[in-house]
Amino acid sequence: MANNLDTIPSIDGMRLKARARLPRAIFDFIDGGSDDELTLQSNRSDFANYRLQPNILRDVSSCTLQSHFLGSASSMPVIISPTGLAGLAWPNAELLLASAAKAQDIPFTLAALGSCDIEQVAAVDHARKWFQIYVLRDREITRKLIERALQAGYETLILTVDTGVIGKRERDVLNGFTVPLKWTPRTCWDMASHPHWSLATLRAGVPIMRSLTPYTQMDTQSATKHAKWINDAFDPSANWDDFKTIRDLWPHKLLIKGILRTDDADRALAMGADGIVVSNHGGRQLDGALSSVQALDIISTHLNGKLPLILDSGVRRGSDVVKALCLGASAVMMGRPTLYGAAVAGEQGINKVLSLLREEISRTLALLGVPDINDLDRSCLAVQTGKLPAPDPQLAGADNH
Repeated sequence: MANNLDTIPSIDGMRLKARARLPRAIFDFIDGGSDDELTLQSNRSDFANYRLQPNILRDVSSCTLQSHFLGSASSMPVIISPTGLAGLAWPNAELLLASAAKAQDIPFTLAALGSCDIEQVAAVDHARKWFQIYVLRDREITRKLIERALQAGYETLILTVDTGVIGKRERDVLNGFTVPLKWTPRTCWDMASHPHWSLATLRAGVPIMRSLTPYTQMDTQSATKHAKWINDAFDPSANWDDFKTIRDLWPHKLLIKGILRTDDADRALAMGADGIVVSNHGGRQLDGALSSVQALDIISTHLNGKLPLILDSGVRRGSDVVKALCLGASAVMMGRPTLYGAAVAGEQGINKVLSLLREEISRTLALLGVPDINDLDRSCLAVQTGKLPAPDPQLAGADNH
């Protein structure tokens, strides 16, 4: 891929580049949120409620980002989030994401609805591979996915719990987006206008959810039947008994993703979760829900260190990572930005995104006067009061280009 990545100064810049390279329907599928996208926007804008208070005259000639969370070391407190059908951004994106995570020495999380399967990603020799699942109507399929992840050597399991029903993503409705794509004059023009992506996707084949293909009783290339199957797979009756069953099945670290309330956090702690991913699904589920950083502040204060917390949703800057750690997070998860990178330049683009984030974290630590990221705490923050400026719609993810 011919790209001058050196001219891209930020993750928002990478997003704009990805928007130009992807068909509109594909970009909006990756980038969009549910309903009015209020939560999508607040995931970004609410970081501005927390302002940094720097220390002065501290030796910051060398700043360390090395972190420990969930019992293992990482080169920085960042995890690549699970993203369904990441292969829509670029063919075999999950393999590229896992390889980039290996190069950056951070964990990568494979989604159960990913376009590469459990065993494919496990073959990427990387010690920190995580796997994400849902409670499906067919509990036997959930059990088999867990067993495969265990046999393949995944170290951490994440149970996502905020998808009893699927949020309405209105950008997808407006674009007529489906998986697989329906070939209308509009979608044909959209694809023809983006030949770089279209030719690569035609060569590789339209991505499908490969970890699930052994259980659909169909040809793995039948994307239409596959899509119908998965639309019926989520179970709105999932409950804490299902969490207990999964806790009994999984002998390693188990995280629960999608908690925004203190009482649910208490329940997770009591039932044996090893950590909580504070998340609103990137603003793609309940619109109007708390931003993840606001929920992190509340839950962290309530739990007071009783359980590791990971922030998911809205991270675009190194300063976001620093603020999350000041508020009590052990690490952050980041999904969309790595897909922007994949769309722009494959694995090279993913590494560019992660390198940008690493540089910004290090620079923020230096300017904050904190040479060791493990020394961050709430004393480094002040809560901003008063009306905040509206985010730039060209960068906030709410544009209707």
